[in-house]
Parts: sequence; structure tokens; C-alpha cells
Amino acid sequence: MIKGCTQESGSTASSSGGKQEKMLLKVPCRFCGKDKVIEMTYDQYDRLGKFNNGEGHIQDLLPDLPKEIREMFISGMCPECWKELFCRK
Repeated sequence: MIKGCTQESGSTASSSGGKQEKMLLKVPCRFCGKDKVIEMTYDQYDRLGKFNNGEGHIQDLLPDLPKEIREMFISGMCPECWKELFCRK
């Protein structure tokens, strides 16, 4: 399991009609302390583990996740905190 994260299991129908096992991963923001719940497949979770083990770049391992979510796994900052800190007002 990814450090600081919790998971719940489930399954959803994929676009091909079959079932694709998914999980909900609860990731705490290091800045605001709020939890961000991210839905991902077990395959994505395995690839996230490879990133955390230094086996590749997150954009190469998880191109199917939004860049804001990938950034959260890198910096620990949720998309809302990132926007508040870096976006011009």
C-alpha cells in the first residue's frame, strides 16, 4: 500500500462491457490536510507502486491519470491547494 493512503475495493463496468476492478484511494493533502478520494484500477495502483519504488516517471507510468492527480502523488499537494498557491488571481 502507498504510504499515507487507504483503499476500498469495488468493481465497475468498463467501456468494453466487461468488469474492471477499481479501488478508491484516499490520499491526504500535505498542505490543507483534507483527503482526496481517487478512483483507480488495480493496474494503475500497481503502476503507482512502481513510481514510488523509483522504477519510472509518473507521466510515463500513469498517462491515463489527470496531470493534477499525478502532481498530487509527486508533491502531496491537492489540486485545490496547487491552484490557490500557483494560479494568478
